[in-house]
Amino acid sequence: MADKQVFNTNHFEVNIEGLGAKNFVSVEGLGIHIEAITHKQGSDQVEQSRKGKVSYSDLVLTRQFDGDKEIYNWVKDCVQKQPVKKSGSVILRNDDGQEVMRWNFNKAWPVSYEPPSLSTNESGSVTVERIVVNVESLEME
Repeated sequence: MADKQVFNTNHFEVNIEGLGAKNFVSVEGLGIHIEAITHKQGSDQVEQSRKGKVSYSDLVLTRQFDGDKEIYNWVKDCVQKQPVKKSGSVILRNDDGQEVMRWNFNKAWPVSYEPPSLSTNESGSVTVERIVVNVESLEME
């Protein structure tokens, strides 16, 4: 059996359709959920399960705040109008920078935005902004 390779979690990038925003430091929530619906068949006393609704986890994207308002403007557009849904990718890279895995998400739109927290008690902390996007589909390549 061939040896499996493991990858570091810190070699990744996030691309969102139409946005140039970079500096993402964290991606959480890549996931698919399949509801299990239990039922009994006829007089059978044993519960069985069948597939129910399929849903996708919200993505939580955190990035170093660099003064760029692109993410905030996307959120603002969704607040003021109908949600502007975008496609995107989370790309995992190996230590040499080569792509090894890609998760493509579709019809994503922001459902939460947190601007940087500011404090005089923390010297030298990097400011980050956080956006949560609802995802309607997810595929792994």
